[in-house]
Amino acid sequence: LFSLLRACFVFHTSPLVLSHLAMFETAIVLLTVEKGWEEERLVEEALRLVSRKAYLYFIGSVSASNLDSIEVRLREILLAFEKGNQVQTYIVAGGKEVSEASARQFFSYNSDVEVVLSTFSTADLAFSLCEYAQSGGLPHTSVHLVGSKRAPAAPPAETEQPLPPYVTTCVGGTFDRLHVGHKVLLTVTALLASEKVVVGVTSDAVLAKKYLSSLIAPSTRRIALVEDFLFTMRKNICFEVVAIDDAFGPSIVDPTIGALVVSKEVVKGGEMVREKRRERGLCDVDLVVVDLVADTASKGATTTEVTGDKMSSSSIRSKDLLRFRFDETHWARTTNPRMPYTIGVSGAMCSGKSLFMKKLSTLGYATIDCDKIGHEVYLPGTEGFRSLVEAFGARIVSEEGENKGEINRKVLGSIVFSDERERQKLNAIVWPLILGRLKEKLEAMHDSGIEVCFVEAAVLVEAGWDRAVDEHWAIIVPESVSVARAVATRGMSEQEAGKRLASQISINERVNRAHVVVTNDGTEGELDRNIEKSLSELYLRRLKPFPIQQEEDGGDTRAAKRQRPLLQPSQLVYRWITLMKMLTVNTETALKWWRVIFDHYSESHRVYHTLTHIDEMFCTLDSVALQLKSPITVHLAVFFHDIIYDPARSDNERLSADLFGAFGLEAGMKEAEIEKVSRYINATASHLDTTTDDGDLKFFLDTDLSILGSPRPKYGRYKLKIRLEYAHVPLSKYLEGREKVLLSFLKKKLFFTSHFDQTLADTAQSNIKGELEGINLYRQSLAASK
Repeated sequence: LFSLLRACFVFHTSPLVLSHLAMFETAIVLLTVEKGWEEERLVEEALRLVSRKAYLYFIGSVSASNLDSIEVRLREILLAFEKGNQVQTYIVAGGKEVSEASARQFFSYNSDVEVVLSTFSTADLAFSLCEYAQSGGLPHTSVHLVGSKRAPAAPPAETEQPLPPYVTTCVGGTFDRLHVGHKVLLTVTALLASEKVVVGVTSDAVLAKKYLSSLIAPSTRRIALVEDFLFTMRKNICFEVVAIDDAFGPSIVDPTIGALVVSKEVVKGGEMVREKRRERGLCDVDLVVVDLVADTASKGATTTEVTGDKMSSSSIRSKDLLRFRFDETHWARTTNPRMPYTIGVSGAMCSGKSLFMKKLSTLGYATIDCDKIGHEVYLPGTEGFRSLVEAFGARIVSEEGENKGEINRKVLGSIVFSDERERQKLNAIVWPLILGRLKEKLEAMHDSGIEVCFVEAAVLVEAGWDRAVDEHWAIIVPESVSVARAVATRGMSEQEAGKRLASQISINERVNRAHVVVTNDGTEGELDRNIEKSLSELYLRRLKPFPIQQEEDGGDTRAAKRQRPLLQPSQLVYRWITLMKMLTVNTETALKWWRVIFDHYSESHRVYHTLTHIDEMFCTLDSVALQLKSPITVHLAVFFHDIIYDPARSDNERLSADLFGAFGLEAGMKEAEIEKVSRYINATASHLDTTTDDGDLKFFLDTDLSILGSPRPKYGRYKLKIRLEYAHVPLSKYLEGREKVLLSFLKKKLFFTSHFDQTLADTAQSNIKGELEGINLYRQSLAASK
């Protein structure tokens, strides 16, 4: 009765009432092809209620008379969701009625739906969808109706002109971040096809030389997201999504293509495709031009947000600049608490590091130049001077002039820049001395009351000093700009400048290792604005110290006088510090290894195996905490079991255990303790094949697989995350391998312990069977379309 009342409950759109409603993570929103008078209100309510994902279910058929209006409505609705609430949106092409087979297919693949939002005019379809969802393993799915029971008479239907029967349609693009413009293009392409959609996705090789290409997702992941979007939308046609190494791809090869969908900005490219097809004797194609800019200015969207693929993708990628690029949830400073919060600044030759540091100094920030420290560490009479003379001979010492008796940097440079082995010898001597002197200076700054310091170091990454600072900020410019500046300011030839740049790490490698990326290829005024934006978020991050640091600062009277507000670190950070205290690990080692953990679990190729996964495992373990005999062993295994994770490798567990072994030795653990934790980590390589009487190991393994027994919405998100991590595997092969894994789960008992078996086993079995059904339905749809 309660479920029935919940399903039939009607909201009469009182803002006061709606503001107190619980948010739904995922919903179906029923919309009509011909815009209804109540749908604006429905979209407003959906924006208010949905927090994560919305399936926009369009009811009706597409015709020549309504295609333009559909494009406009798609832009409006998608922009409203993704710009306002940042809700992930999918398009679903439905009909006025829904069959049991199509509903089962939809809910087996999209098992995260919690609510169907509808107006009264589409209530029957809403309740039908809800009924199918509940019978398909989503018992808590409900219906919420918006608006009035009385609706005005529908306007007379226009005479529809059938669209040309395109067997196959085609579209191409980068499809990075899958933004609103992409979704409109893909939706129109899918709606116009009767059998197949061909999508060309720009390959990594084509984008390799593109400025900031490291911020573009790999082509395999972009392809996987396009496949997921298209299959969610229409499951009764075939999709061919491929990487392309030129401007044409399959558009000039496939004879069945009848229409090419393009945005206004690339119509010329579409005409080139038609010309190539005529040259090859293939049938001509119709160009379907989608205006991605029309009517958006009045809706408050900027041109760069919705203009075509290139501009819009670049606009979204630019949001990765000037801000912290990783998950701040579990971030905490990791430098010695007796030093200021330290930001290392790196950049290639002539990237503008010195100007950047000068502007920071003008703003009142403390700065240190490691190049100057480098001069200090090998002054006459120092350990560095003696070591360099011993390594390279007396020839590097000036015999005359003002610098008599000092290291002749020009002579030393001529030796090391022409011989890689000699350069490595120099670095091995100088880099440790510079780092030691840097730490001394930072400690002195802390004693004088300085709280934040920026450290300029051209070789921050190469020397590994990015692990010795709290944050790494990379100053970047295109290589062409660096060369031009070197020619203009240093008197170098273009060849000399290019050779010097080639000896440094690439822009992409620098960006991948940076927490904040600052561009400096514009005017000085633009640099000022970039600095201001980058500094705006720094204040909060530097106020998140480790609990160890809070305790050690407890006796600092200056800190008490300053009364700095402290933000609390995450629970996961507290768990790590608790472990370190129980193991009596010193502060420096604890901070160092948390940084190692944070950096590994923040790698760009991870989607599921992140710190969020580790945090959720601990939350699950809390329910059985009192039953663990050796919680330290289990907790260490949780932290380290996925620290090395590369989906393309088969030895992740062994490598993770090896890295834990390095930590264990540094932490002073006994050999038997290290061996036990390593055994736990290696056991995750063959979860269900493990035979053991170790109760703690059983709890650990059950916790690692507990995601299988999570509620359907959460399981649906897990399923997509795993697919994205394995995006390098073609979809057909991935589904084949995924099916084998899932079937193996069904053949054996999933959980070792009675606690998890009783609480999660039934839900896990249901989730696995639902995913297997979705795989089978996908194969059936492919077979039918072929």
